[in-house]
Amino acid sequence: MGLVMIKPDLTVVQAMRGYRRFYEPLLAYRDRIVVSRSEDVIDGSEGWVERINQRFGTSFDTPDVTASGRSARDELIERYWRDRVGPGLPLLGRTERPPSEELHDDVASRARAGYLGAPATLRRRLSALYQSFTETLP
Repeated sequence: MGLVMIKPDLTVVQAMRGYRRFYEPLLAYRDRIVVSRSEDVIDGSEGWVERINQRFGTSFDTPDVTASGRSARDELIERYWRDRVGPGLPLLGRTERPPSEELHDDVASRARAGYLGAPATLRRRLSALYQSFTETLP
């Protein structure tokens, strides 16, 4: 739903179909990739970096999840949004910064309503797709 929240011209159903078109072909390669839930990556939990290192023989550092590490991360994100210029992608345009906290709940509520209004077959298909990727995660 995140993309719908920052791309107001994109409908929930369009985003759902895009999700399906992107992830379904990756199922054939599930045994060759490392998957992690976005919330685990954001929180620095569940050992996703360790799984990458183990799978590919790399030695990436784990994220710093201390307050100072989060502050540094937040500054990088702020700089990213501040430095964005140009017309952006055709049709979708330049992505604006995510909605403020005040608007977030309203936008999330509308996105949730759009999801619930999407065809049940599409919702079930995406749920099964998500489960296919995440069922073996810790």
